Amino acid sequence: MRSAKIRFYILLSFLTLPEIAMAAVPRLSDLDLPGNIPSQTEYYEISAADYSLENPGFLKFRVKAEHATYEVVGLRPLAKLLREIEVIEKVRRNEKTSGFFDGAASSVEATRKGLTTLASHPIDSVKGVGKAAGKLGRMVGRAFTKKEKGEQTSFNEKLLGSSKRELAKQFGVDAYTTNPYLNEVLNEMARARLGGKGATVVLKFLIPVAGLASVALTASGVNATADRLVNDSSLPDLFRINQQALLSLGFDRKEAERLLNSSILTPREVTYLRVYLEKLKNIKGYEEISAGVCEAKKPEAARKIMDEAQLAAEEAAQNPNYERLEIFSEGLALADSKRLILVTAYDYLDQSKLGDQILLKANQLAEEWRKNFIEIWNGGKVTDEFRARASRQNIKVRNGLLFETPRTA
Repeated sequence: MRSAKIRFYILLSFLTLPEIAMAAVPRLSDLDLPGNIPSQTEYYEISAADYSLENPGFLKFRVKAEHATYEVVGLRPLAKLLREIEVIEKVRRNEKTSGFFDGAASSVEATRKGLTTLASHPIDSVKGVGKAAGKLGRMVGRAFTKKEKGEQTSFNEKLLGSSKRELAKQFGVDAYTTNPYLNEVLNEMARARLGGKGATVVLKFLIPVAGLASVALTASGVNATADRLVNDSSLPDLFRINQQALLSLGFDRKEAERLLNSSILTPREVTYLRVYLEKLKNIKGYEEISAGVCEAKKPEAARKIMDEAQLAAEEAAQNPNYERLEIFSEGLALADSKRLILVTAYDYLDQSKLGDQILLKANQLAEEWRKNFIEIWNGGKVTDEFRARASRQNIKVRNGLLFETPRTA
């Protein structure tokens, strides 16, 4: 019976192609940006939103700030970027109420073009420290020994890493961000704090932290679990902790290092992913997640799989009865004894060629896996038209899941 339904929906998709071609580009006012994200503040303006032709199902945004104009694909990267812009602009405008200039205002001069280079070099702060200074020298020397790509760290990171991570955590941004403007802000602020506090800071960041973090992590929300580790670990320590965790999951060293040395994912994202894998380890096929991320050619494709894995991990933490997991271009399929869930992480799922493809895949998998109940769980927005079409095929739809409060793991 379901096979006949599948053939019918294939025919229906061809009959509705003219309608699909006329789908309207969503207006900013129609997007219902999650988390009460305003399209304009005193720090930025989201000046345009459009479909990403290279990444169907995702939206491309242009964001203007005083220091730069950005283009970003995806609602989640957009939310992260807007927070980073706010931080950068507050520093540049020397807003003392932002908390950035606590004890460091005299060390940093903000200009319209960015932060100036500090006159005092942070290495001066180690003068007179004695044994601590000698330990610093040995530690810096080890920075030049052979390491895996994912654990390599610069002299700057060795010297400023602890202070930089502390600042990033305080301001709600990622110390391992790829935003060059934010990196400049964090590095300059870390230098200012290090120069201002002298030997106390030097002694603090010489304390080894590898033994303080547990490989087996438990917490509320899978991302919160990873965030605590990333915020408190240096790059080499983070690499070793994640490596040990992956080896404990049964990955061989080559597979583990392939993921850890990813040129697409940041250290924080790698940590997120390995926590998801831990949560999903009892489900057949969970290894496909790591393989899919490593084989992705573009950051958007890798992050789509990661977002789908996050939703699957949060669900698996609540329901231990899932039996099977498989990755497809449309999404991540998750099944228990009766139900099939196709987890998708699109920004905007509407009545389009992609929408029809997802419905078709859900029906095909339910037929092949012999499941009676089908659900689609999407990370972002689902239009009423898509929901109605899914309902006519007896498919339930949930949406906005990537922007809900995480459930307790």
